[in-house]
Amino acid sequence: MTLPTDVVVRHAESQETIPLNPWRIARQLWRQRQLLRQLTNRAIQQRFRGSALGLIWAILNPVFMLLVYTFVFGFIMRIGNGFAFSMNLYCGLIVFGIFSESVGSAATQVISNPSYVKKILFPLEILPVAAMGASIFFNLFSLAILLVCTQIFLHPLTIHVIALPIIWIPLFLFTAGLSWIVAAVGVFLRDIGHLIVIILQVWFYLCPIIYPLSMVPVRLQKWFLWLNPMAVFVEESRRPLLQGLWPQWNWLPANYALSLLVFIFGYYAFMKTKRGFADVI
Repeated sequence: MTLPTDVVVRHAESQETIPLNPWRIARQLWRQRQLLRQLTNRAIQQRFRGSALGLIWAILNPVFMLLVYTFVFGFIMRIGNGFAFSMNLYCGLIVFGIFSESVGSAATQVISNPSYVKKILFPLEILPVAAMGASIFFNLFSLAILLVCTQIFLHPLTIHVIALPIIWIPLFLFTAGLSWIVAAVGVFLRDIGHLIVIILQVWFYLCPIIYPLSMVPVRLQKWFLWLNPMAVFVEESRRPLLQGLWPQWNWLPANYALSLLVFIFGYYAFMKTKRGFADVI
């Protein structure tokens, strides 16, 4: 892959110091947008490379999954309103899917691209971000299907849907930060990939995805949300999408603060350790 000249020059200029200001980090990533777009497109194309239907599977897969959830929980298990339950489950899977797909693949993002590591001026930090971009792209198809089904089968969509980006911005920051940490550790500790799979499986069941938050004892619900930011992202995403409600604004400051801290720390840890990647790979 040919590196744009401005990408190389600007990245070289940023090697001296590691920015800790989230705006400066965002600007650094923005400067690499051409290369980031190329890597994201490559990750998207690799998903269905060689298949006859290509990107059409990005629509068919979530449709089939939603039908399966509705059949299993509505007609076999008969859990109340089976379709409403499957929609809640589906919404939670979309949110957690963006997170788990990005963090889960981060462990091999650097070690699977040794040729990039050997290019001194290559901005390795965009590799986990490109993987997250591909995950967001595919899950947006699922989100579109969720919105259509909500409009047709549950209730008309309300203006509250516009609050979704406010909820998902800290989700993206949190995911990017953890992805950088996992990617950096994955270079030096190859077992981290297997460990992350286990952690993500446990984390999945610690989020109110296949069960409602109301099943958690009342005295523990607040701590459950405080100690598990993904639970907040899942719950708050359902409010504007499925319930026609505004998010609980009192959770947003803490979410943004935690996500920014993880984002900054993850970027710093990756940039600090990447100087030794070539020696290991």
